[in-house]
Amino acid sequence: MHHGTAPLQVDYDGPEAESIFSRSQSRWQAALRSANAINQLPENGFDLERILFRTPSLPKTIPSDATSIEGYSAWTNRNPSCHLRKAGKPRKFVLRRTYPITCSLSPSPNFSVWEDTPNNGIALLVLGWAYILTADLAERQNLTMEYRWPQDNPSDDQPTVLRLGYALPRERAWWKAIVTRGMGWSITGAPGDMKVSPWAVEVEDLGLDIAGGVGTSQRPPTAREAACYLARLCRVFSLGRQCSAALAAALTFPLQASYATRASAKIELPRLSLTQLSRSDKRQEDGPPAEYLHLGFYMSLSICPGIFGPLLWSIFWEPDVPCHCAGAWVLPIATTLKPIIEDNNLELLVRVLSFTPVAPLWLGLALCGPRGIMKSVMRSVTTLAAYPHTRPDIDSAAWTGIAQSFLHLHSSGPYLQVDGTVSRADVWRLRHDCYDKYDAVHFEYTPLHGWPPFGKMQEQDVELEIRSHLSCSPDWAYSHWTWLPAKATGVELSTNTTCPTRPPPEQDGIDGGESKRCEFPTEDVRRVSEEATREVFWWACSQVEKGFGTLVPRLVGYNGPLGRAQSPLSTEPEAIERVAKWLQTRSQWVVPARPTT
Repeated sequence: MHHGTAPLQVDYDGPEAESIFSRSQSRWQAALRSANAINQLPENGFDLERILFRTPSLPKTIPSDATSIEGYSAWTNRNPSCHLRKAGKPRKFVLRRTYPITCSLSPSPNFSVWEDTPNNGIALLVLGWAYILTADLAERQNLTMEYRWPQDNPSDDQPTVLRLGYALPRERAWWKAIVTRGMGWSITGAPGDMKVSPWAVEVEDLGLDIAGGVGTSQRPPTAREAACYLARLCRVFSLGRQCSAALAAALTFPLQASYATRASAKIELPRLSLTQLSRSDKRQEDGPPAEYLHLGFYMSLSICPGIFGPLLWSIFWEPDVPCHCAGAWVLPIATTLKPIIEDNNLELLVRVLSFTPVAPLWLGLALCGPRGIMKSVMRSVTTLAAYPHTRPDIDSAAWTGIAQSFLHLHSSGPYLQVDGTVSRADVWRLRHDCYDKYDAVHFEYTPLHGWPPFGKMQEQDVELEIRSHLSCSPDWAYSHWTWLPAKATGVELSTNTTCPTRPPPEQDGIDGGESKRCEFPTEDVRRVSEEATREVFWWACSQVEKGFGTLVPRLVGYNGPLGRAQSPLSTEPEAIERVAKWLQTRSQWVVPARPTT
């Protein structure tokens, strides 16, 4: 604990940072070497089920007029000596949105050749899964699907004709609606202003047509029937693992849409190539793909960008790296990924990320092309730029078993040590757990990044609101999830609470091997680490310790919500003066350089 008034010295580029930089560099260079040595993704890159862990299924029954539902997590404290209790905060899951995803074929060669098969049906399968997800949602709401045949919307060029000789007219009609230009299908009578499902798509010219007349009176299939059609296409054209990869891509649609709030998000799918039939092209009954069994669980995970996005970004965080060394950890990641992303080599990108626990989701994101969400990757790892989809989320961690922040990890034993100190990370945990004991509301929310604050505090420097809890250590365990209709209280929707539990996914081991030693980028490491440090200490700005004014200005006076006259847009002289004083404190945020010895 620093009790004086001299500027606080933070060691952003000392031996600890250099060691962390070396470890990160070794890991990510090994990942790149491994990626360059293989032509196909390992099996774990397609294993979507292992990500589910304890994800709840979407409710089996949802009111027909609901455009959103809410849910909350329940927690138990496994430490009998600690009497703290924790209640999950209700969060909204949007069932309708304003714009569909706009889908076109990619001009790049990414994923145009798929492993060892001559056929590439990824684009068709992604669009098929989008329909299946939407139809399943419609059935949960007791709604139906309808086709929206365009009156006159021909292809720009002569389309390739796909002949599905094994299919009956109803099956061919479905595939024709899937590939038709525009919106070929939708939920019938979807209520409200937000009229499309989270997985709705508007197709640009795919240059593909389905052979054979089908008429416009065919009834759209149920979700299960459509899944069987999709499985049959996979069998006939020997598409293999493309089915799972396509589902992963469709699951990213709500996240993609959240990044383009005022327009339709645009994705680019791999170019189609369906030329070689397998020998088993005769008509036979096919069951749905294996992934269909857990569709409700995938829907829950997909439908909330605030859960799905942090899960993707968890791969850039490391639990034992403190905030003042964050730059040392993320910059080797940026060095590895920058040339890959700049070259739009998304196939290499997913091979590099194949050792991570969420590799299947990164494959799904990459299949949708370099636009949108993919553009935010480099900014987040080079400058720690924060987006709504990158902020660590406790529900996301609980559902999947993949931690994204030090707040998601349990500190064993009592927080208070025998020498009368307590780690700042544990104090931050208690502030978040006991947010309702403070006048300010910001402790209810997590910091923007998952890096923990460094160092320890003296017991007497911890505020009275939480000091009595220092002698214990709450051990939170996720119990279950409860769904609520939006704006309703105390009504639980019927739900299969959790999927069949498998161990949470772990990071696959990669051989560190011989790494190319890079010069330690002192200034870049300092810049990023300063940002991480300022941010996590700013989160605790209402409880700044002595000596920490060099990191973050202390909030003094009234910490409640601003009144109308005190709103951020106020032009009153008093408001302008407060802003000017705050801006002066910004100069204190520059941490002095580490003294040389």
